Amino acid sequence: MEQRNEGQIVAISSIAGFCGETNGIAYCSTKFAIRGVMQCLQMEMKDKGLNGIRCTTVCPYFTRTPMILNLGMRPTSIWLPFMSVDRCACQIVDAILREKSIAFVPHYISIIAQLKG
Repeated sequence: MEQRNEGQIVAISSIAGFCGETNGIAYCSTKFAIRGVMQCLQMEMKDKGLNGIRCTTVCPYFTRTPMILNLGMRPTSIWLPFMSVDRCACQIVDAILREKSIAFVPHYISIIAQLKG
């Protein structure tokens, strides 16, 4: 990538990377760490003059996956339902194609990060 000054590095974090949760020490801290790694990586690419290499951090909300369902998790509000896997995937692809540096999936959960930040 560096030789061609072209490419995109994508990492999946979570909205949990912006706000801690009860019993979420391991999960939330790794999601915070992903955000930090990607911010540093983006800065390093810029400092090296590698503006053709993009870094995208994806921060999805709860997605209706077997892992979530097996944990017995349920949406906490009718206003924030769990996303389907297909919808989540489509929004992630869209964020990559738009070369966003940070993408909230769905986009309206960015308000959580703004309120916590």
